[in-house]
Amino acid sequence: MSWDTEKTISFIKEYEKRPILWKKNDKHYYNIIRKEDAWREIGEICNESVDVLKKEIDSLRGSRRREKNRIAKSMGTGKGRNEIYESKWFAWDSLKFLDDPEELQETLSNHPASSDIIEVDEETTDNTDRIVEDQNPISSQKKFLSPHKNAPKRKKKRGPSYTRGLRYFKKQNSHSE
Repeated sequence: MSWDTEKTISFIKEYEKRPILWKKNDKHYYNIIRKEDAWREIGEICNESVDVLKKEIDSLRGSRRREKNRIAKSMGTGKGRNEIYESKWFAWDSLKFLDDPEELQETLSNHPASSDIIEVDEETTDNTDRIVEDQNPISSQKKFLSPHKNAPKRKKKRGPSYTRGLRYFKKQNSHSE
């Protein structure tokens, strides 16, 4: 199955037009029937079977991952701009839509807003899970507070071999004095 560059680029454009096939936060992403309908539409446009199209997109996405890994590996510490790998693969720019910024989800730990900070009583040491309502009226998210973050630190237990070793060193020190 060898496709020319033009056919591949037109296939990628049709694939991009149907986010149900690639965008995980699309409301119909998990609807198998709608996905198959989208694949059939592309198949009619590209005059190919759905199986061939799926294999082609798997191949393209695999090549894209390879290129992304090459770029990531070339960006090590102490490398100059001229040492960073730049993809020359023909489909690189056409598949940029797969780097959808909406796919990158904000986590509670990496972007806290001042209104998102929740104060927890330091003396609370119960090990029950707590869900706290966010005080920010714009986002009504519930936040999970781990009981382990507020639990007191435990002393490490030492085994018998540690105790024997400690006694040995104390004995050696007392003989040398």
